[in-house]
Amino acid sequence: SSKKKEHNRQESFEDTTHLCWSAHVAGGTHHAFKDYGEGFCIFSDIAVAANVLLQKYPAPALIQQSNNHTQKNQLSTPAIRRILIIDLDVHQGNGNAVLFQGEERVKTFSMQCKANYFSKKEQ
Repeated sequence: SSKKKEHNRQESFEDTTHLCWSAHVAGGTHHAFKDYGEGFCIFSDIAVAANVLLQKYPAPALIQQSNNHTQKNQLSTPAIRRILIIDLDVHQGNGNAVLFQGEERVKTFSMQCKANYFSKKEQ
């Protein structure tokens, strides 16, 4: 029946919706850009990890429910929908800020010392 199918689909959605997190306490890779390094950073392992997750676990597009006209995600496999990078280093994570400009699924939050910039502050 259609009610049973809807119930099974809702269970599938709930079973695969999780909040996941990770921490990187070594710091120092957030100054790397796509084509050059800065501040002793050759590449950003945080950016590499975020991009691998986005490619390996893409979120499905929203679908329209015919019976109640609301949009829900249909998740049958694990998916990454959003990534938040929190950077609490003394300097801004300028490389990560630039690497993820225009990527709506990734947000960077950088809290740094006001007067300790060695390079241009990125948005």
